Amino acid sequence: MTGPLPSWSDGDARTSILDFVASVTTPERSTFVPPGERIATFDNDGTLWCEKPMYVQADFIFRKWKAMVAADPSLAAEQPFKALVEGDRAWLGAILDHVPELLKGLGVAFGGITADAFETEVRAFFTDARHPTLGTPYTSVGYRPMLELLAHLEANAFTVFICTGGGRDFVRVVGEEMYGIRRERVIGTGPTLEYRDGDLYRTTGVERPIDDAVREFAYDGGAEQALAEATRRGWTVASMKDDFATIF
Repeated sequence: MTGPLPSWSDGDARTSILDFVASVTTPERSTFVPPGERIATFDNDGTLWCEKPMYVQADFIFRKWKAMVAADPSLAAEQPFKALVEGDRAWLGAILDHVPELLKGLGVAFGGITADAFETEVRAFFTDARHPTLGTPYTSVGYRPMLELLAHLEANAFTVFICTGGGRDFVRVVGEEMYGIRRERVIGTGPTLEYRDGDLYRTTGVERPIDDAVREFAYDGGAEQALAEATRRGWTVASMKDDFATIF
């Protein structure tokens, strides 16, 4: 494939994307959008990088918890450390159903450290960790077609944001390296922060983007609801199987 989006298959999805970008960037068209008003937003997990067999951030957190249990075995008696030590895949796989325990574990692991210290831990993780089945650094598991799409939008004067339910400060560490997206354009879940002694500290509180089921359909219906909504609204649906000629 030559021209824009070379890792996309030559099909309806690629054509629709290119036609849309052309329609909003051509001054002579009625659909023209001034550069200052061109905004695009993307989810991260499963959209820009691989989220299987586990979320990238989950691997980071689980490694931290394992190290904590090794240093203090008494932690293994309580959740979420207990599930990790016992290899309770069912509990860990449904960890979002155990929010109090998850928040407790995150607070113990990262509450009270400075923002800079957290970033240092995240950067060390991305330097050393490898995807569990692909064996490649996590910074290499961004989907090539989506990276091309981000670059194409940026080249056409779009301001691109990543809006993730995952950790804002986690993604910001590698967002520019992987996606070319500056850290201030990464919006996501983050800790409450406290300024003291001349430094910024993470606390045990959490601030999360608000779900808006009025202007954006709720996700409790799963992929089926998303596809139904796409059909109703005439959205373009991209299939990794059919529309991505190259994945990574």
